[in-house]
Amino acid sequence: MVNLSDSFLFNFLFSESVSGNSDRQVSILHHLGTDQIFRLLSDTDVHILMKTLGLLRNLLSTKGHIDQIMQCHGKEIMQAIILILEGEHSAEVKEQALCILANIADGDIAKSAIMSNEDVLKKLMNYMGSDFPV
Repeated sequence: MVNLSDSFLFNFLFSESVSGNSDRQVSILHHLGTDQIFRLLSDTDVHILMKTLGLLRNLLSTKGHIDQIMQCHGKEIMQAIILILEGEHSAEVKEQALCILANIADGDIAKSAIMSNEDVLKKLMNYMGSDFPV
């Protein structure tokens, strides 16, 4: 298992996640594993939480890679996003989760993960109709 408490390692993975290299992006998520991502997304340290959301956002930022990553890890990623949106988090943290959803919506196939999830659609409607932060 990768220990992301090491700031250097986390920064390296973060920079690699924006490289645009599909193989690297999929490899990062594969080696970290969704269990590790879930642990990091439930960390009480906001800095770690924001870095993890940023990493996930970067991994899902290239249209060609979104469907590939979501086909392998979509269920887990959507669960993580829902947990963030339902949690007692700052507006900045929830904004990152919403940015990840926007990236997912850019996928040709992946957008169905949003459109078929009534819970996510309700949350999006609530955010659109409210004065953020919620």
